[in-house]
Amino acid sequence: LYNTQGIELDSIYYALTDVVNQCFVNTASWGLSEWERFLKLPTDETLQYDLRRAKVLSKLNQNMQVTPE
Repeated sequence: LYNTQGIELDSIYYALTDVVNQCFVNTASWGLSEWERFLKLPTDETLQYDLRRAKVLSKLNQNMQVTPE
């Protein structure tokens, strides 16, 4: 019984860890498309994760101009 519960708890732990990883650009994989959508970047899933992460980080680090309007 404990062995089976351990297996289930491990799978839940890994699933939760994966979801948390998607919240951070540096560790995101399948969540990169959400980051790209949020930043209005084109999504190209044929590119490697590192290149897609670099594009997202570049957009996030961009200085935005704020006007009184």
